[in-house]
Amino acid sequence: MYLKSEYKFSVGLSSGCQDHCLKFALSHPTNVLLQEECDHSHEEICGKCNILNEINTALFNEIQNIRTSDVAEELALTAEKALEKISDWKAHILRTQNQEEGRYSALEELQPHQLLIIMDWAMKFLPALYREKQSDFFGQKGMSWHVSVAIFRAEDGSLKHKTFNHIFGAVRQDWFAVASAIEHILKSIRVQMPGIEEVFLRSDNAGCYHCGCLWLSMHGISERTGISIVRYDFSEPQAGKSYCDAKIAHMRSKLRMFVSSGENVTTPFDMKKAIMDGSGVAGCQCAVVEVDRKNQTMTSHCIKGITNINNLAFEGDDIIAWHSFSIGIGIKIKREDVLKSEQLDTGLIILSDFEEPSKNYGVISHIKNCSVTPTSIFHCSELGCNQQFSSYQILQEHILLDRHVQEKTSTYDALRHHWSELCNSNLFISKQLVQIGKDHHTLVKNSSVQKLQQGWALKKTRKFARFSSKVKDFLHRVFQEGEESGRKAIPVEVSQRMKSLRNSTGEKFFNPDEWLQPSQINSFFSRLSLNAKAKDIKDEPEEDDHLREILQSIYEEEERDSIRDAMTLELDSPI
Repeated sequence: MYLKSEYKFSVGLSSGCQDHCLKFALSHPTNVLLQEECDHSHEEICGKCNILNEINTALFNEIQNIRTSDVAEELALTAEKALEKISDWKAHILRTQNQEEGRYSALEELQPHQLLIIMDWAMKFLPALYREKQSDFFGQKGMSWHVSVAIFRAEDGSLKHKTFNHIFGAVRQDWFAVASAIEHILKSIRVQMPGIEEVFLRSDNAGCYHCGCLWLSMHGISERTGISIVRYDFSEPQAGKSYCDAKIAHMRSKLRMFVSSGENVTTPFDMKKAIMDGSGVAGCQCAVVEVDRKNQTMTSHCIKGITNINNLAFEGDDIIAWHSFSIGIGIKIKREDVLKSEQLDTGLIILSDFEEPSKNYGVISHIKNCSVTPTSIFHCSELGCNQQFSSYQILQEHILLDRHVQEKTSTYDALRHHWSELCNSNLFISKQLVQIGKDHHTLVKNSSVQKLQQGWALKKTRKFARFSSKVKDFLHRVFQEGEESGRKAIPVEVSQRMKSLRNSTGEKFFNPDEWLQPSQINSFFSRLSLNAKAKDIKDEPEEDDHLREILQSIYEEEERDSIRDAMTLELDSPI
Protein backbone atom coordinates (compact mmCIF):
# COMPACT_ATOMS: atom_id res chain seq x y z
CA MET A 1 0.00 0.00 0.00
CA TYR A 2 2.93 2.34 0.70
CA LEU A 3 4.29 1.97 -2.84
CA LYS A 4 0.84 2.53 -4.31
CA SER A 5 -0.04 5.65 -2.35
CA GLU A 6 2.79 7.43 -0.51
CA TYR A 7 6.03 6.49 -2.25
CA LYS A 8 5.48 8.77 -5.27
CA PHE A 9 5.26 11.80 -2.96
CA SER A 10 8.54 10.93 -1.22
CA VAL A 11 10.84 10.94 -4.26
CA GLY A 12 12.75 14.07 -5.27
CA LEU A 13 15.85 15.31 -7.05
CA SER A 14 17.70 15.89 -3.78
CA SER A 15 17.06 13.34 -1.08
CA GLY A 16 19.30 11.84 1.56
CA CYS A 17 17.71 8.42 1.04
CA GLN A 18 18.88 6.24 -1.85
CA ASP A 19 15.33 4.94 -2.36
CA HIS A 20 14.00 8.48 -2.90
CA CYS A 21 16.80 10.32 -4.72
CA LEU A 22 16.03 10.69 -8.44
CA LYS A 23 19.58 11.71 -9.34
CA PHE A 24 21.09 8.65 -7.68
CA ALA A 25 18.45 6.19 -8.87
CA LEU A 26 18.42 7.31 -12.53
CA SER A 27 22.10 8.12 -13.13
CA HIS A 28 23.78 5.68 -15.48
CA PRO A 29 26.41 3.67 -13.56
CA THR A 30 29.08 3.87 -16.30
CA ASN A 31 28.18 6.66 -18.76
CA VAL A 32 29.14 10.06 -17.29
CA LEU A 33 27.01 11.85 -19.89
CA LEU A 34 23.91 10.32 -18.33
CA GLN A 35 24.88 10.95 -14.72
CA GLU A 36 23.86 13.67 -12.32
CA GLU A 37 26.14 14.22 -9.35
CA CYS A 38 24.44 14.52 -5.96
CA ASP A 39 25.50 17.38 -3.69
CA HIS A 40 24.44 15.46 -0.59
CA SER A 41 25.11 12.14 1.13
CA HIS A 42 22.71 9.20 1.22
CA GLU A 43 22.85 8.23 4.86
CA GLU A 44 19.14 8.45 5.65
CA ILE A 45 17.10 5.27 5.94
CA CYS A 46 13.41 5.16 5.06
CA GLY A 47 11.64 2.85 7.48
CA LYS A 48 8.80 2.15 5.06
CA CYS A 49 11.11 1.33 2.17
CA ASN A 50 13.08 -1.00 4.47
CA ILE A 51 9.94 -3.03 5.13
CA LEU A 52 10.64 -4.85 1.86
CA ASN A 53 14.17 -5.68 3.05
CA GLU A 54 12.82 -6.95 6.36
CA ILE A 55 10.32 -9.15 4.56
CA ASN A 56 13.09 -10.41 2.31
CA THR A 57 15.27 -11.31 5.31
CA ALA A 58 12.50 -12.95 7.31
CA LEU A 59 11.17 -14.86 4.32
CA PHE A 60 14.48 -16.39 3.30
CA ASN A 61 15.35 -17.23 6.91
CA GLU A 62 12.10 -19.17 7.20
CA ILE A 63 12.74 -20.92 3.89
CA GLN A 64 16.17 -22.02 5.12
CA ASN A 65 14.50 -23.75 8.07
CA ILE A 66 12.48 -26.02 5.78
CA ARG A 67 13.96 -29.48 5.87
CA THR A 68 12.66 -30.67 2.49
CA SER A 69 15.22 -29.35 0.04
CA ASP A 70 12.95 -29.56 -3.02
CA VAL A 71 10.19 -27.54 -1.36
CA ALA A 72 12.69 -25.01 -0.02
CA GLU A 73 14.26 -24.60 -3.46
CA GLU A 74 10.91 -24.03 -5.13
CA LEU A 75 9.74 -21.55 -2.49
CA ALA A 76 13.05 -19.66 -2.66
CA LEU A 77 12.78 -19.27 -6.43
CA THR A 78 9.13 -18.17 -6.21
CA ALA A 79 9.91 -15.64 -3.47
CA GLU A 80 12.90 -14.29 -5.39
CA LYS A 81 10.82 -13.68 -8.52
CA ALA A 82 8.01 -12.06 -6.50
CA LEU A 83 10.41 -9.69 -4.70
CA GLU A 84 12.06 -8.86 -8.00
CA LYS A 85 8.70 -7.86 -9.47
CA ILE A 86 8.00 -5.61 -6.47
CA SER A 87 11.39 -3.95 -6.92
CA ASP A 88 10.67 -3.42 -10.63
CA TRP A 89 7.32 -1.85 -9.74
CA LYS A 90 9.07 0.50 -7.30
CA ALA A 91 11.53 1.54 -10.01
CA HIS A 92 8.64 2.06 -12.45
CA ILE A 93 6.91 4.43 -10.00
CA LEU A 94 10.10 6.43 -9.59
CA ARG A 95 10.69 6.68 -13.36
CA THR A 96 7.07 7.75 -13.85
CA GLN A 97 7.43 10.63 -11.40
CA ASN A 98 10.61 11.80 -13.11
CA GLN A 99 9.10 11.69 -16.61
CA GLU A 100 6.02 13.56 -15.40
CA GLU A 101 8.31 16.37 -14.25
CA GLY A 102 9.09 16.95 -17.93
CA ARG A 103 5.42 17.64 -18.62
CA TYR A 104 5.01 19.85 -15.56
CA SER A 105 8.09 21.93 -16.38
CA ALA A 106 7.05 22.34 -20.02
CA LEU A 107 3.65 23.70 -18.98
CA GLU A 108 5.08 25.98 -16.30
CA GLU A 109 7.82 27.42 -18.52
CA LEU A 110 5.69 27.69 -21.70
CA GLN A 111 6.21 31.02 -23.45
CA PRO A 112 3.71 32.83 -25.76
CA HIS A 113 5.76 31.86 -28.83
CA GLN A 114 5.83 28.15 -27.88
CA LEU A 115 3.43 25.22 -28.14
CA LEU A 116 3.20 21.90 -26.33
CA ILE A 117 1.66 19.27 -28.62
CA ILE A 118 0.43 16.05 -27.00
CA MET A 119 -0.31 13.26 -29.49
CA ASP A 120 -2.18 9.98 -29.34
CA TRP A 121 -4.08 7.57 -31.57
CA ALA A 122 -7.73 7.24 -30.60
CA MET A 123 -9.43 3.87 -30.57
CA LYS A 124 -10.85 3.10 -33.99
CA PHE A 125 -14.39 4.31 -34.46
CA LEU A 126 -16.81 1.66 -35.72
CA PRO A 127 -19.44 2.82 -38.24
CA ALA A 128 -22.69 3.66 -36.45
CA LEU A 129 -26.19 3.67 -37.93
CA TYR A 130 -29.30 5.20 -36.41
CA ARG A 131 -31.28 2.10 -37.43
CA GLU A 132 -28.82 -0.76 -37.45
CA LYS A 133 -29.66 -4.35 -38.30
CA GLN A 134 -27.91 -7.13 -36.47
CA SER A 135 -26.22 -8.22 -39.69
CA ASP A 136 -24.75 -4.71 -40.10
CA PHE A 137 -23.04 -4.85 -36.72
CA PHE A 138 -20.71 -7.76 -37.45
CA GLY A 139 -17.63 -7.59 -39.67
CA GLN A 140 -17.21 -3.83 -39.43
CA LYS A 141 -13.87 -2.11 -40.02
CA GLY A 142 -13.05 0.81 -37.77
CA MET A 143 -11.84 4.22 -38.90
CA SER A 144 -8.47 5.44 -37.56
CA TRP A 145 -8.11 8.97 -36.21
CA HIS A 146 -5.11 10.72 -34.71
CA VAL A 147 -5.60 13.44 -32.09
CA SER A 148 -3.09 16.20 -31.30
CA VAL A 149 -3.76 18.73 -28.54
CA ALA A 150 -1.74 21.95 -28.90
CA ILE A 151 -1.48 23.81 -25.57
CA PHE A 152 -0.31 27.42 -25.59
CA ARG A 153 -0.10 30.35 -23.19
CA ALA A 154 -2.33 33.31 -24.02
CA GLU A 155 -1.45 36.95 -23.52
CA ASP A 156 -3.25 37.01 -20.15
CA GLY A 157 -1.04 34.13 -18.92
CA SER A 158 -3.77 31.46 -19.00
CA LEU A 159 -3.37 28.12 -20.77
CA LYS A 160 -5.51 27.41 -23.81
CA HIS A 161 -5.56 24.65 -26.38
CA LYS A 162 -6.43 23.77 -29.94
CA THR A 163 -7.12 20.17 -30.91
CA PHE A 164 -6.24 18.91 -34.38
CA ASN A 165 -7.96 15.68 -35.37
CA HIS A 166 -6.82 13.74 -38.45
CA ILE A 167 -9.39 11.22 -39.70
CA PHE A 168 -7.65 8.68 -41.92
CA GLY A 169 -10.21 5.94 -42.42
CA ALA A 170 -8.09 2.88 -43.18
CA VAL A 171 -4.37 3.48 -42.57
CA ARG A 172 -1.31 1.75 -41.19
CA GLN A 173 -0.54 3.44 -37.89
CA ASP A 174 3.21 3.77 -38.31
CA TRP A 175 5.81 6.53 -37.98
CA PHE A 176 5.20 7.89 -41.50
CA ALA A 177 1.50 8.48 -40.77
CA VAL A 178 2.50 10.35 -37.59
CA ALA A 179 5.14 12.39 -39.44
CA SER A 180 2.56 13.31 -42.10
CA ALA A 181 0.12 14.45 -39.41
CA ILE A 182 2.78 16.51 -37.58
CA GLU A 183 3.84 18.29 -40.78
CA HIS A 184 0.24 19.11 -41.66
CA ILE A 185 -0.43 20.39 -38.11
CA LEU A 186 2.60 22.69 -38.11
CA LYS A 187 1.63 24.10 -41.52
CA SER A 188 -1.88 24.82 -40.20
CA ILE A 189 -0.47 26.39 -37.01
CA ARG A 190 1.76 28.63 -39.14
CA VAL A 191 -1.42 29.97 -40.80
CA GLN A 192 -3.71 30.13 -37.77
CA MET A 193 -1.12 31.19 -35.17
CA PRO A 194 1.68 33.07 -36.94
CA GLY A 195 3.35 34.01 -33.65
CA ILE A 196 4.34 30.41 -32.83
CA GLU A 197 8.04 29.70 -33.42
CA GLU A 198 8.88 26.64 -31.28
CA VAL A 199 7.10 23.38 -30.51
CA PHE A 200 7.52 20.73 -27.82
CA LEU A 201 6.19 17.24 -28.60
CA ARG A 202 4.99 14.63 -26.13
CA SER A 203 3.46 11.17 -26.58
CA ASP A 204 3.39 7.69 -25.14
CA ASN A 205 5.84 4.91 -25.99
CA ALA A 206 3.93 3.37 -28.89
CA GLY A 207 6.10 2.04 -31.71
CA CYS A 208 4.88 4.68 -34.18
CA TYR A 209 6.27 7.43 -31.90
CA HIS A 210 9.28 5.75 -30.32
CA CYS A 211 10.94 5.32 -33.69
CA GLY A 212 14.29 6.57 -35.02
CA CYS A 213 12.88 7.33 -38.47
CA LEU A 214 10.37 9.75 -36.94
CA TRP A 215 13.08 11.46 -34.90
CA LEU A 216 15.32 11.91 -37.96
CA SER A 217 12.43 13.34 -39.99
CA MET A 218 11.87 16.19 -37.49
CA HIS A 219 14.73 18.25 -38.94
CA GLY A 220 13.14 18.35 -42.39
CA ILE A 221 9.66 19.03 -40.99
CA SER A 222 11.01 22.02 -39.03
CA GLU A 223 12.68 23.46 -42.15
CA ARG A 224 9.64 22.99 -44.40
CA THR A 225 7.09 24.42 -41.92
CA GLY A 226 9.19 27.23 -40.45
CA ILE A 227 8.42 26.09 -36.87
CA SER A 228 11.29 24.62 -34.89
CA ILE A 229 10.70 21.33 -33.06
CA VAL A 230 12.77 21.80 -29.89
CA ARG A 231 12.10 18.70 -27.75
CA TYR A 232 10.33 15.37 -27.82
CA ASP A 233 9.49 13.74 -24.47
CA PHE A 234 7.92 10.34 -23.84
CA SER A 235 5.84 9.23 -20.91
CA GLU A 236 6.64 6.10 -18.92
CA PRO A 237 4.84 2.95 -20.16
CA GLN A 238 1.40 2.47 -18.58
CA ALA A 239 1.43 6.14 -17.53
CA GLY A 240 0.53 7.83 -20.81
CA LYS A 241 -2.93 9.14 -19.95
CA SER A 242 -2.98 12.67 -21.29
CA TYR A 243 -5.21 15.57 -22.25
CA CYS A 244 -5.88 13.79 -25.56
CA ASP A 245 -8.04 11.24 -23.74
CA ALA A 246 -10.30 14.01 -22.44
CA LYS A 247 -10.79 15.54 -25.90
CA ILE A 248 -11.35 12.10 -27.45
CA ALA A 249 -14.10 11.47 -24.88
CA HIS A 250 -15.74 14.80 -25.82
CA MET A 251 -15.66 13.98 -29.52
CA ARG A 252 -17.01 10.46 -28.98
CA SER A 253 -19.87 11.92 -27.00
CA LYS A 254 -20.60 14.30 -29.89
CA LEU A 255 -20.57 11.35 -32.32
CA ARG A 256 -23.10 9.45 -30.19
CA MET A 257 -25.36 12.51 -29.98
CA PHE A 258 -25.16 12.90 -33.77
CA VAL A 259 -26.22 9.28 -34.34
CA SER A 260 -29.00 9.56 -31.78
CA SER A 261 -30.44 12.50 -33.70
CA GLY A 262 -31.19 10.18 -36.64
CA GLU A 263 -27.96 10.43 -38.64
CA ASN A 264 -25.45 7.78 -39.74
CA VAL A 265 -21.67 7.83 -39.35
CA THR A 266 -20.13 5.40 -41.82
CA THR A 267 -17.32 7.36 -43.54
CA PRO A 268 -14.55 9.74 -42.44
CA PHE A 269 -16.53 12.62 -43.89
CA ASP A 270 -19.50 11.65 -41.70
CA MET A 271 -17.17 11.67 -38.67
CA LYS A 272 -16.04 15.19 -39.45
CA LYS A 273 -19.62 16.32 -40.02
CA ALA A 274 -20.72 14.83 -36.70
CA ILE A 275 -17.89 16.37 -34.65
CA MET A 276 -18.26 19.79 -36.25
CA ASP A 277 -22.07 19.69 -36.09
CA GLY A 278 -23.66 22.72 -34.46
CA SER A 279 -21.12 24.60 -32.38
CA GLY A 280 -18.76 21.62 -32.50
CA VAL A 281 -16.39 20.73 -29.68
CA ALA A 282 -14.51 23.63 -28.10
CA GLY A 283 -11.17 24.11 -29.86
CA CYS A 284 -11.46 20.95 -31.99
CA GLN A 285 -10.78 20.90 -35.73
CA CYS A 286 -11.06 17.93 -38.08
CA ALA A 287 -9.41 17.05 -41.38
CA VAL A 288 -10.07 14.05 -43.61
CA VAL A 289 -6.75 12.90 -45.02
CA GLU A 290 -4.93 10.02 -46.68
CA VAL A 291 -1.29 9.02 -46.36
CA ASP A 292 0.66 8.97 -49.64
CA ARG A 293 3.06 6.04 -49.27
CA LYS A 294 4.86 6.95 -52.48
CA ASN A 295 6.47 9.88 -50.66
CA GLN A 296 8.10 7.71 -47.98
CA THR A 297 11.81 7.83 -48.77
CA MET A 298 13.21 6.88 -45.35
CA THR A 299 12.97 3.21 -44.39
CA SER A 300 15.77 2.58 -41.88
CA HIS A 301 18.34 4.24 -39.63
CA CYS A 302 21.44 3.47 -37.54
CA ILE A 303 20.41 4.71 -34.09
CA LYS A 304 21.21 2.14 -31.40
CA GLY A 305 19.65 1.72 -27.97
CA ILE A 306 16.32 3.31 -28.89
CA THR A 307 14.39 1.45 -26.19
CA ASN A 308 16.36 3.24 -23.44
CA ILE A 309 15.86 6.76 -24.85
CA ASN A 310 12.97 8.71 -23.29
CA ASN A 311 13.84 12.36 -23.95
CA LEU A 312 15.18 14.12 -27.04
CA ALA A 313 16.32 17.63 -27.92
CA PHE A 314 16.93 18.82 -31.48
CA GLU A 315 19.81 21.26 -31.92
CA GLY A 316 20.48 21.98 -35.57
CA ASP A 317 21.65 18.77 -37.22
CA ASP A 318 22.31 17.05 -33.89
CA ILE A 319 20.03 15.08 -31.59
CA ILE A 320 20.62 15.08 -27.83
CA ALA A 321 19.26 11.93 -26.14
CA TRP A 322 18.59 11.20 -22.45
CA HIS A 323 17.54 8.01 -20.72
CA SER A 324 15.77 10.03 -18.01
CA PHE A 325 14.50 13.60 -17.91
CA SER A 326 17.10 16.17 -16.73
CA ILE A 327 19.61 13.48 -15.68
CA GLY A 328 23.02 14.29 -17.21
CA ILE A 329 23.94 16.45 -20.18
CA GLY A 330 22.77 13.83 -22.68
CA ILE A 331 24.36 11.89 -25.52
CA LYS A 332 24.91 13.81 -28.74
CA ILE A 333 23.90 11.90 -31.87
CA LYS A 334 25.15 13.38 -35.13
CA ARG A 335 22.40 13.14 -37.67
CA GLU A 336 24.74 12.48 -40.56
CA ASP A 337 26.17 9.42 -38.79
CA VAL A 338 22.83 7.63 -38.34
CA LEU A 339 20.89 8.86 -41.38
CA LYS A 340 20.66 6.52 -44.35
CA SER A 341 18.22 8.46 -46.54
CA GLU A 342 16.53 11.83 -46.09
CA GLN A 343 12.76 12.03 -45.70
CA LEU A 344 11.36 14.66 -48.07
CA ASP A 345 7.92 16.27 -47.97
CA THR A 346 5.40 13.74 -46.68
CA GLY A 347 2.77 15.02 -49.11
CA LEU A 348 -0.29 14.23 -47.01
CA ILE A 349 -3.39 14.05 -49.25
CA ILE A 350 -5.94 16.55 -47.88
CA LEU A 351 -9.48 15.52 -48.76
CA SER A 352 -11.07 18.00 -46.37
CA ASP A 353 -8.87 20.52 -44.54
CA PHE A 354 -9.14 21.94 -41.02
CA GLU A 355 -11.94 24.40 -40.38
CA GLU A 356 -11.87 26.52 -37.23
CA PRO A 357 -15.01 26.02 -35.10
CA SER A 358 -17.13 28.81 -33.67
CA LYS A 359 -15.06 28.56 -30.49
CA ASN A 360 -11.61 28.13 -31.98
CA TYR A 361 -9.79 27.37 -28.72
CA GLY A 362 -10.53 25.73 -25.40
CA VAL A 363 -9.64 27.21 -22.03
CA ILE A 364 -7.79 25.21 -19.40
CA SER A 365 -9.12 26.29 -16.03
CA HIS A 366 -6.82 27.76 -13.43
CA ILE A 367 -6.32 24.90 -11.00
CA LYS A 368 -3.55 26.25 -8.77
CA ASN A 369 -4.12 27.01 -5.11
CA CYS A 370 -7.48 25.26 -4.95
CA SER A 371 -9.08 25.81 -1.57
CA VAL A 372 -11.55 23.40 -0.01
CA THR A 373 -15.04 24.90 0.12
CA PRO A 374 -18.45 23.43 0.96
CA THR A 375 -19.10 23.15 -2.79
CA SER A 376 -15.87 21.19 -3.43
CA ILE A 377 -17.48 17.79 -3.89
CA PHE A 378 -15.11 16.30 -6.47
CA HIS A 379 -12.11 14.59 -4.87
CA CYS A 380 -8.95 13.59 -6.70
CA SER A 381 -8.92 9.85 -7.33
CA GLU A 382 -5.13 9.58 -6.90
CA LEU A 383 -4.25 7.85 -3.64
CA GLY A 384 -2.60 10.29 -1.23
CA CYS A 385 -3.78 13.46 -3.01
CA ASN A 386 -6.22 15.56 -0.96
CA GLN A 387 -7.20 18.11 -3.64
CA GLN A 388 -10.92 18.88 -3.96
CA PHE A 389 -12.70 20.75 -6.76
CA SER A 390 -16.04 22.36 -7.39
CA SER A 391 -16.51 20.95 -10.91
CA TYR A 392 -15.74 17.73 -12.70
CA GLN A 393 -13.97 19.57 -15.53
CA ILE A 394 -11.43 21.15 -13.18
CA LEU A 395 -10.90 17.74 -11.55
CA GLN A 396 -10.08 16.17 -14.93
CA GLU A 397 -7.68 18.99 -15.80
CA HIS A 398 -5.97 18.54 -12.42
CA ILE A 399 -5.52 14.80 -13.08
CA LEU A 400 -4.18 15.35 -16.59
CA LEU A 401 -2.07 18.49 -16.14
CA ASP A 402 -1.34 19.34 -12.52
CA ARG A 403 0.83 17.91 -9.77
CA HIS A 404 -0.80 15.80 -7.09
CA VAL A 405 -0.49 17.13 -3.55
CA GLN A 406 0.13 14.80 -0.65
CA GLU A 407 -2.30 14.87 2.21
CA LYS A 408 -1.29 17.55 4.68
CA THR A 409 -0.87 16.61 8.32
CA SER A 410 -0.59 18.65 11.49
CA THR A 411 2.76 19.31 13.12
CA TYR A 412 1.90 16.88 15.92
CA ASP A 413 1.08 14.08 13.45
CA ALA A 414 4.22 14.80 11.44
CA LEU A 415 6.36 14.49 14.59
CA ARG A 416 4.65 11.23 15.50
CA HIS A 417 5.28 9.81 12.01
CA HIS A 418 8.92 10.92 12.11
CA TRP A 419 9.40 9.35 15.54
CA SER A 420 7.82 6.10 14.31
CA GLU A 421 10.16 5.97 11.31
CA LEU A 422 13.20 6.54 13.56
CA CYS A 423 12.10 3.77 15.89
CA ASN A 424 11.55 1.37 13.00
CA SER A 425 14.97 2.22 11.56
CA ASN A 426 16.69 1.66 14.92
CA LEU A 427 14.80 -1.58 15.41
CA PHE A 428 15.88 -2.77 11.97
CA ILE A 429 19.54 -1.96 12.72
CA SER A 430 19.29 -3.71 16.09
CA LYS A 431 18.01 -6.85 14.42
CA GLN A 432 21.03 -6.77 12.11
CA LEU A 433 23.46 -6.46 15.03
CA VAL A 434 21.84 -9.37 16.84
CA GLN A 435 22.04 -11.42 13.67
CA ILE A 436 25.85 -10.90 13.53
CA GLY A 437 26.43 -13.22 16.43
CA LYS A 438 24.11 -15.86 15.04
CA ASP A 439 24.95 -16.11 11.41
CA HIS A 440 27.59 -13.91 9.79
CA HIS A 441 26.82 -15.27 6.32
CA THR A 442 23.20 -14.18 6.55
CA LEU A 443 24.28 -10.66 7.59
CA VAL A 444 26.54 -10.32 4.55
CA LYS A 445 23.71 -11.41 2.27
CA ASN A 446 21.18 -9.06 3.87
CA SER A 447 23.54 -6.06 3.81
CA SER A 448 24.07 -6.56 0.10
CA VAL A 449 20.31 -6.52 -0.44
CA GLN A 450 19.89 -3.21 1.43
CA LYS A 451 22.63 -1.25 -0.33
CA LEU A 452 21.37 0.10 -3.64
CA GLN A 453 23.61 0.70 -6.62
CA GLN A 454 23.68 3.89 -8.65
CA GLY A 455 21.10 3.68 -11.43
CA TRP A 456 19.03 1.00 -9.69
CA ALA A 457 15.76 2.40 -11.13
CA LEU A 458 16.87 2.42 -14.79
CA LYS A 459 15.23 0.00 -17.19
CA LYS A 460 16.87 -3.38 -17.10
CA THR A 461 18.05 -4.98 -20.30
CA ARG A 462 16.00 -8.02 -21.12
CA LYS A 463 17.89 -11.27 -21.27
CA PHE A 464 16.55 -13.61 -23.93
CA ALA A 465 17.53 -17.17 -23.07
CA ARG A 466 16.79 -19.96 -25.50
CA PHE A 467 14.90 -22.98 -24.24
CA SER A 468 16.92 -26.14 -23.94
CA SER A 469 16.15 -29.07 -26.21
CA LYS A 470 14.77 -30.98 -23.21
CA VAL A 471 12.27 -28.19 -22.48
CA LYS A 472 11.27 -27.89 -26.14
CA ASP A 473 10.70 -31.64 -26.48
CA PHE A 474 8.55 -31.65 -23.35
CA LEU A 475 6.41 -28.72 -24.55
CA HIS A 476 6.06 -30.23 -28.01
CA ARG A 477 4.88 -33.49 -26.48
CA VAL A 478 2.37 -31.77 -24.18
CA PHE A 479 1.03 -29.66 -27.06
CA GLN A 480 0.66 -32.69 -29.32
CA GLU A 481 -1.19 -34.63 -26.61
CA GLY A 482 -3.64 -31.76 -26.30
CA GLU A 483 -4.18 -31.62 -30.06
CA GLU A 484 -4.87 -35.36 -30.28
CA SER A 485 -7.10 -35.63 -27.20
CA GLY A 486 -8.96 -32.34 -27.77
CA ARG A 487 -8.20 -31.21 -24.21
CA LYS A 488 -5.79 -28.31 -24.64
CA ALA A 489 -3.04 -27.99 -22.04
CA ILE A 490 -3.40 -25.12 -19.55
CA PRO A 491 -0.13 -23.12 -19.19
CA VAL A 492 -0.50 -22.78 -15.41
CA GLU A 493 -0.85 -26.54 -15.00
CA VAL A 494 2.09 -27.18 -17.33
CA SER A 495 4.25 -24.78 -15.30
CA GLN A 496 3.40 -26.64 -12.08
CA ARG A 497 4.02 -29.96 -13.79
CA MET A 498 7.51 -28.86 -14.84
CA LYS A 499 8.38 -28.17 -11.21
CA SER A 500 7.13 -31.53 -9.91
CA LEU A 501 8.08 -33.84 -12.78
CA ARG A 502 10.69 -36.47 -11.90
CA ASN A 503 12.67 -39.07 -13.82
CA SER A 504 12.96 -42.80 -13.19
CA THR A 505 15.59 -42.34 -10.44
CA GLY A 506 13.38 -39.94 -8.47
CA GLU A 507 15.38 -36.83 -9.32
CA LYS A 508 13.82 -33.67 -10.72
CA PHE A 509 13.50 -33.81 -14.47
CA PHE A 510 14.03 -30.04 -14.88
CA ASN A 511 16.47 -27.81 -13.07
CA PRO A 512 15.11 -24.64 -11.41
CA ASP A 513 16.71 -22.48 -14.12
CA GLU A 514 14.67 -24.43 -16.71
CA TRP A 515 11.30 -23.78 -15.08
CA LEU A 516 9.05 -21.61 -17.21
CA GLN A 517 6.39 -19.08 -16.32
CA PRO A 518 2.80 -19.60 -17.62
CA SER A 519 3.23 -16.60 -19.94
CA GLN A 520 6.30 -18.19 -21.56
CA ILE A 521 4.47 -21.49 -22.05
CA ASN A 522 1.45 -19.68 -23.50
CA SER A 523 3.65 -17.86 -26.04
CA PHE A 524 5.37 -21.11 -27.03
CA PHE A 525 2.03 -22.88 -27.54
CA SER A 526 0.75 -19.94 -29.62
CA ARG A 527 3.74 -20.22 -31.96
CA LEU A 528 3.20 -23.98 -32.29
CA SER A 529 -0.46 -23.43 -33.11
CA LEU A 530 0.34 -20.84 -35.79
CA ASN A 531 2.98 -23.09 -37.32
CA ALA A 532 0.54 -26.02 -37.37
CA LYS A 533 -2.13 -23.94 -39.11
CA ALA A 534 0.34 -22.65 -41.70
CA LYS A 535 1.51 -26.20 -42.39
CA ASP A 536 -2.05 -27.44 -42.77
CA ILE A 537 -2.80 -24.72 -45.30
CA LYS A 538 0.40 -25.44 -47.22
CA ASP A 539 0.02 -29.24 -47.22
CA GLU A 540 -3.73 -29.30 -47.72
CA PRO A 541 -4.50 -31.46 -50.80
CA GLU A 542 -6.62 -30.04 -53.53
CA GLU A 543 -10.22 -31.09 -53.21
CA ASP A 544 -11.25 -32.48 -56.58
CA ASP A 545 -14.71 -33.63 -55.54
CA HIS A 546 -16.19 -30.15 -55.74
CA LEU A 547 -14.44 -29.56 -59.07
CA ARG A 548 -15.82 -32.81 -60.46
CA GLU A 549 -19.36 -31.79 -59.48
CA ILE A 550 -18.96 -28.48 -61.30
CA LEU A 551 -17.58 -30.15 -64.44
CA GLN A 552 -20.35 -32.74 -64.33
CA SER A 553 -23.01 -30.04 -64.16
CA ILE A 554 -21.38 -28.24 -67.09
CA TYR A 555 -21.37 -31.42 -69.17
CA GLU A 556 -25.01 -32.13 -68.32
CA GLU A 557 -25.99 -28.59 -69.25
CA GLU A 558 -24.17 -28.89 -72.58
CA GLU A 559 -25.92 -32.18 -73.32
CA ARG A 560 -29.31 -30.64 -72.57
CA ASP A 561 -28.51 -27.73 -74.86
CA SER A 562 -27.48 -30.06 -77.70
CA ILE A 563 -30.67 -32.14 -77.30
CA ARG A 564 -32.77 -28.96 -77.24
CA ASP A 565 -31.07 -27.69 -80.41
CA ALA A 566 -31.61 -31.04 -82.16
CA MET A 567 -35.33 -31.07 -81.26
CA THR A 568 -35.73 -27.52 -82.47
CA LEU A 569 -34.01 -28.36 -85.73
CA GLU A 570 -36.25 -31.41 -86.21
CA LEU A 571 -39.41 -29.39 -85.62
CA ASP A 572 -38.34 -26.65 -88.00
CA SER A 573 -37.46 -29.07 -90.85
CA PRO A 574 -40.19 -29.62 -93.55
CA ILE A 575 -42.10 -32.92 -93.48
